[in-house]
Amino acid sequence: MKRFRFSLQSVLTLRQRREQTALEHYGRAVSERQQAVEALRVARVEWETICRLRTALLGSDAAAGDLARAQAYCRAMEETVVRYELDVLRAQRGVEQSWQKLLEARRAREVVDKYGQRQRESYDRAVQREEQKALDEMAQRRPENGAAGLLHAACDGGTQ
Repeated sequence: MKRFRFSLQSVLTLRQRREQTALEHYGRAVSERQQAVEALRVARVEWETICRLRTALLGSDAAAGDLARAQAYCRAMEETVVRYELDVLRAQRGVEQSWQKLLEARRAREVVDKYGQRQRESYDRAVQREEQKALDEMAQRRPENGAAGLLHAACDGGTQ
């Protein structure tokens, strides 16, 4: 019997590549989100630090210019924090979208995989039927030859 050949192997290969690509996109999206989260963390620390400095300056007899600079920097850092929060939200949406695409690609590949498994199982059953058929034929021939051989050997043994 011919060896097994999956009729949709090229489709399976294509779906595997799409799944791999989707996995790579997902990995990049997770990495980008992590970078955005880290940038936000750093910005918040800096913002909290400058706000504490501004509060300390308010309680002291600091120059008005120093206080104005601290206030302006505090506002700028607050805007930066808001921008980074939006970046984190965008990155999170990117992760969710790439996750959905990965799931879709995986499902599409699994459909072809399952079909291939059913095709392989069918092939294996056909091979097993062929092997059993060959064994049955051999078994049917053997007793006839074996019985005839025994009779012939018995006859030869009796004449000697």
